Amino acid sequence: MSGKIPSDGSKTNQSSASDRAEKKAELEMLSQSTFENVQKKSVLRLRHKTAFYIVLLSVFCIFVGAVIFTVFFRVKHISVSGLTVYDDWRIIEASGITVGQNSYSFSKSDVENAITKEFPYVKSVKIRHTSPSSVDLNITEDNAEYYFTLDDEYFILSSTLKVLEIIKDSDLMSVRHPDLIQIYISGVSVAIVGKTIEFSSERYYDYVVDTLETFSQCSMAPFINIINCRNKFSVYFIFDDRYKIEIGNTDDLTMKLTFASAIIENLSKSESGIINVENQTAFFISQAITD
Repeated sequence: MSGKIPSDGSKTNQSSASDRAEKKAELEMLSQSTFENVQKKSVLRLRHKTAFYIVLLSVFCIFVGAVIFTVFFRVKHISVSGLTVYDDWRIIEASGITVGQNSYSFSKSDVENAITKEFPYVKSVKIRHTSPSSVDLNITEDNAEYYFTLDDEYFILSSTLKVLEIIKDSDLMSVRHPDLIQIYISGVSVAIVGKTIEFSSERYYDYVVDTLETFSQCSMAPFINIINCRNKFSVYFIFDDRYKIEIGNTDDLTMKLTFASAIIENLSKSESGIINVENQTAFFISQAITD
């Protein structure tokens, strides 16, 4: 079998075709790489533009918000609700809030502290924005519940023994607070208007508050005139200016008060005297009542 031997020209043609194929492949790879680079740069430029416009929009929104907050949210009306003891204008003046001021530029805690510090009967203050230009100061007041006397002065107290005011004139006292319960206490070390009474013993404070709270929850509370808490072991109270009810210590106080109430229901309304419920053997002595 015979064959033809490729000529040099044929070899040259094959080499040239191979070179062209390699160059074509290189060009295709270069084109692909260039395309990818261009695409990456395009995406990066788009991201930069997007970030720029987002920042620009954010700055614009902040600017518009600041303008609206500064120009439009101005106090035009200040009201006071829940107030019975003081005049509205005094509360507004003490708050420090003024017409024309930005509605959200003041601290609520600072306003409450300023009002409660100046006005003892104010227990707490809630600040409400009834509209962007209206502010309402909602007042919760402390109620006068008790009083005690010291150096011929009448100290008016809340249920937590906060001093609400001090009255020096007995006639004024009878006019302003005719129905308060008088309490007898001892060991008072500090009694300042606007502050809770301080005693020489902290435990004594807890004892007095707990005892008065129990009395306030019993059915006889509206008719109690005096509660004597001086001595923890010889507590008594005056009921309806007719009965002196001797409790003794405050153990089982609720039960003792219920027992005393049941005894009073069985007595004539014309009677007066001493009811002793210190122990299970209760008794009644008919006599005139003195403190």
